[in-house]
Amino acid sequence: MGRSRFESWSGRKLLWQGGNCTPPAILDFPPDLFTPEQRRAGAAVLHGVLACYLFVLLAIVCDDYFVPSIKRMCSSKSRRLNVLGMSDDVAGATFMAAATSSPELFINSVGTFITEGDIGVGTIVGSAVFNILAVPACCGLFAGQVSSRGQQGTFGGRGECGGENSGGEGRRTLKRERGWLSGTFRGEMEEVLKLDWWPLTRDCLMYGITVVVLILTLNDERVEWYEALMLVSMYILYISAMYFNTCMSDWVKGCCRGRHRHVYRKIVVTEETSPLLMTTDKDRNDSATDVEKHAEETKENNKDDEDEGESRSTSYTVTCIITVTGRSTSYNVTCIITVTGDTLGIPDSVVGITFLAAGTSVPEAVSSVIVTNQGHGSMGISNSIGSNTFDILLCLGLPWLIKSTFLPVSPGEHFVIIHSSGLEYNAISLLSTLLILYVSFASNDFKLDRKIGIVCLLIYIGFLTSASLIELNFFFLVNLPTCPM
Repeated sequence: MGRSRFESWSGRKLLWQGGNCTPPAILDFPPDLFTPEQRRAGAAVLHGVLACYLFVLLAIVCDDYFVPSIKRMCSSKSRRLNVLGMSDDVAGATFMAAATSSPELFINSVGTFITEGDIGVGTIVGSAVFNILAVPACCGLFAGQVSSRGQQGTFGGRGECGGENSGGEGRRTLKRERGWLSGTFRGEMEEVLKLDWWPLTRDCLMYGITVVVLILTLNDERVEWYEALMLVSMYILYISAMYFNTCMSDWVKGCCRGRHRHVYRKIVVTEETSPLLMTTDKDRNDSATDVEKHAEETKENNKDDEDEGESRSTSYTVTCIITVTGRSTSYNVTCIITVTGDTLGIPDSVVGITFLAAGTSVPEAVSSVIVTNQGHGSMGISNSIGSNTFDILLCLGLPWLIKSTFLPVSPGEHFVIIHSSGLEYNAISLLSTLLILYVSFASNDFKLDRKIGIVCLLIYIGFLTSASLIELNFFFLVNLPTCPM
């Protein structure tokens, strides 16, 4: 008598710990407004409508506010307005990846400090495969709709070694096959987005190291405080290395330059084949006057834009912070999907690797597709891979560090207990999907097109099918049955 719904909800979860069944994932979230009977009677439809609304809301926020604010903060045509001055792939792997991964950080914080469950580990591992395969698949399938604007390889930021970072992507190619033009929905041309091989190699290598460290950390099903500190320190080193990205890129490409030497021939014209157009003194004076006038107008316009941009630079930063905070809506999407799956009787393990993984990765998918359609392919792919790196090193490492250091379960026990089943299977999945992604791009000459999109989509469907069968204990016992409510 007198017990609140939250106390009853948390008490049942504690009673089920250590039993012969797996507590339902719905207990990792606050209680639903409807009872199970009401949801089965039709209230679950409201959850579906609300989930669709939140999906559209996230897409609008990413398209109209988040991506423009990121682009404004990371680059500018004016050096005085260049807040961060980084290339598009670095912006995607760091700033955008951290911003789009805010839901995962929020979810793992709830799982670590409130419910004290493994929802954070499960959500992050589940969404990692989605980011590696499904997000590049979406970018590849929509790569033919590249906008005519923003085709430069970078946002205009300067490299740390001096000189402009020209990048190696953003070039579009037109391909004609037997007179039939395939690519866009109009059937007129196919636009292939050429990526720079260095950002993809860099991000895949760093993410592979991150997965190996995670496996070693969770090997004994507990995370010591120094292991959590190592994860956070690795992300700090990762960001520091990104600061010198241009230097590393120049050094690596310099080592590989011997394999790809280009021969340039100087053409000397010994005699003209047609006379130059003759101009009078009056024409030359008029031309000089027009040039000076145009240069003066351009200078004044740039000054006005610079003054206006300085007054708005702060507003872009505030807008980015607000959108990141508002995208904690993804946590609500995750909660709704979990409740709906429980109502329909779908096992939590299957919901986790399918709908739940997609629900938490909506910001990454939408943001990557948007920037890819604007011609920044490296930024979109780096965002998807960099998000996984951020998820493991900071979204997992930071709450674990705070929990084990300042909020231990018992005095002197500075560690966090992890109950992760099927760790070897998850690790193999992460590493194998990463290898498949890199091999697919390398075999396609690092081109982002519909071929890559179709390959990644088919592999992702195959992964979902096999993983769902394994989670359903179709081949061997992996998961205990779900505890009854």
